[in-house]
Amino acid sequence: MIAAQSKSGQQDSLNQRISFDNTSLAGDVKAGHSRAMSVHLKKWRLLLGFTLAEVGAKVGKHFSAVGKWETGINAVGMKELELLGRAYGVPAILLTLDPGNRERMEFLMRAHSIIFASDPQNAEAWLSFGEKTIKATPPIDGATSKRRGRG
Repeated sequence: MIAAQSKSGQQDSLNQRISFDNTSLAGDVKAGHSRAMSVHLKKWRLLLGFTLAEVGAKVGKHFSAVGKWETGINAVGMKELELLGRAYGVPAILLTLDPGNRERMEFLMRAHSIIFASDPQNAEAWLSFGEKTIKATPPIDGATSKRRGRG
């Protein structure tokens, strides 16, 4: 279960607060990646009930800087994602996904836990196994097939 810190400071289960869809960055092309992530950042902020000014204060930036991240005018780096993740009470990596895509977020959190609980050799073996499995499995959707050159 994914939980996030709302404006009121309460931990809320995301699946109780939003309707879910099947969009994520997985289908975005490189040129649209930054724009898609910006849209996701805004969805996260609105979902949790924060204003631009409140988020800016939490991360030590002017509200206009946060607005520029959300519109894609300025790129968001890992440092900024980490700050936003702490402000929202979620791992920074989740901010790159649409908050409505609960299934993908759950998968990502599980993968994150496996990698960080493993030594480098086991993490590499696990990732290699996953990559081999993907190559051996027919694509599920158009985005996956295009990414692997199968469509």
